[in-house]
Amino acid sequence: MKILYLSEMLGPHDYRFLTMLISRRYDVTLVAYRKDMADAGLEAALYDVRNIRDLKIIHNPQLAENTPVNFLKRMKDLRAIIDRAKPDVLHAGWIQTSGFLAALSGFHPYLLMPWGSDIIFYSKNCLRNRIVSRYAIGKADMITTDCEYEKRILADDFGYPAERISVMPWDVDIRFFRKDNKDPELKRKLGLEGKKILLMMRIFRPEYGIEDFIRSLPKVKAAHPEAKALILGYGPLEKTLKGLASGLGLDDFIHWTGYVPQSDVVKYINISDIYVSTSLRDGSSSSLLEAMACALPAVVSDIPGNMEWVEDGENGFVVKRADPDSIASGINRMLADEAARLVMSAKNSEKIGQKADFARNFSKLEDMYRTLTGQAGKGA
Repeated sequence: MKILYLSEMLGPHDYRFLTMLISRRYDVTLVAYRKDMADAGLEAALYDVRNIRDLKIIHNPQLAENTPVNFLKRMKDLRAIIDRAKPDVLHAGWIQTSGFLAALSGFHPYLLMPWGSDIIFYSKNCLRNRIVSRYAIGKADMITTDCEYEKRILADDFGYPAERISVMPWDVDIRFFRKDNKDPELKRKLGLEGKKILLMMRIFRPEYGIEDFIRSLPKVKAAHPEAKALILGYGPLEKTLKGLASGLGLDDFIHWTGYVPQSDVVKYINISDIYVSTSLRDGSSSSLLEAMACALPAVVSDIPGNMEWVEDGENGFVVKRADPDSIASGINRMLADEAARLVMSAKNSEKIGQKADFARNFSKLEDMYRTLTGQAGKGA
């Protein structure tokens, strides 16, 4: 089966998704309208799609600049590519860019794949985006999304038929993210022996609410001086967040790791005691699911995407978003109750095995491909 995959993101999600498609013997062509095939930085180098063997790539950097003239040229170029490649399925997302372009191509079957913020936030943040999103969504033959909250937005706000939406949280490889995938020396190397570790691992951007997490920590430190916050990552707010932490007297309470390769993230998860996510908006968070796969109990903000995975008091605690006092209370409750942490840990690893196995959920996508091409029941 020939898949024409249109994306301008080209991050870890694309890399893992395209690698899986190739491994299952699909004939895949990636079309990218962007300046570089990989952004600057170590993470981009690690997930450079050009390293995927047998992936065909059509890269048109001359059309990367987002101007009306270039967009018209992209439309003409994409139609020519479709005529040459003769794909069985056109698969595209982010909604407002690649999804819109795919819809304008007029090709069917067209599968739309929202990424999270494009449907949760950008689909309604201005009139232009509402119009573009409605067109891209309306033209899709089927849609795959990563959480029920996004499905409700598509159905309720855009009138898209719910029976043509498949929810597929496909981003956790439970063969890799597991409790016993450890570095026994890591805790000692980081100087964290004997500490109860709170793990935060989101990119340093406003939508992830890391500032609220940091503002909660003085109360956590006062109640649990044996704890330590382990913050993985990097991002545009790094200087601001570190300045805030210093101003709150938290230099001795927070360990900043900087960039950690994705292949090593599991080792940091497995030296931690609690995973914390204070996002202001999100779909099914890959970081949350990876932590749950490694049997970490979670303290999460009360956004719909988180609450599809964490039930308050059952496998974690749900706290008020943008409320440092509520966040501190949830963390302190979790730190104080070791018995609850053990029960929640077991429930989380079981839930991920049942609902978020990447390989198992990928079969849902293959079913969609077969449905779209009239091959349901015939095998890949």
